[in-house]
Amino acid sequence: MEVPLHIDDEVENSAKRSGHGWFTAFLRRFRDVTKLRVFYEVPRGRRSVELQLRERKSFPEAQWKIRGYLPDVVIPVLEIIRQEMSWPNCNFIPEDNLNLLLTI
Repeated sequence: MEVPLHIDDEVENSAKRSGHGWFTAFLRRFRDVTKLRVFYEVPRGRRSVELQLRERKSFPEAQWKIRGYLPDVVIPVLEIIRQEMSWPNCNFIPEDNLNLLLTI
């Protein structure tokens, strides 16, 4: 059975230590001078959830059926969430935290 999506501190901390962090830190020094936010910082948890979704290779249809949801109804709704939040796929399981999916 799949583990629900969650924020993995190890993944998030390794992303901070990677090479892109220096660029963000560099741009922060000039934020007050330009009065513009000229960079984008990936929200905490985004990398964790993307990685976990990429590891899910197929839609867990059986898990939705067990809960009484028809895939023909569920898949279009989950596809909208995937598109709007730019997730790599819509292979969500019923136990996934909807608040997490919609806020990071």
